[in-house]
Amino acid sequence: LKPRKRPPCFYLHPDDLLVRGLKDGDSAVLESDFGSFTLPVRSQPAMAAGCVLIECSEDFPQLLPGIGLSYCAISAGGSHE
Repeated sequence: LKPRKRPPCFYLHPDDLLVRGLKDGDSAVLESDFGSFTLPVRSQPAMAAGCVLIECSEDFPQLLPGIGLSYCAISAGGSHE
């Protein structure tokens, strides 16, 4: 089997998108102690509100589990093209 590789994106609960004025496919900026990342957001009702999942996180080794990311903020804006 070939590994499935999709372009990176953020997954957020729909309520989190609504609070931030975002809709599925919009660009968002994740800011953390490790820098800022601009990617499209995707609505994922199965996500817990207040959490973010980064698809294809191997593209961001500084955000892999165990690295110690304790805080991040998501806001509208930026360009992911």
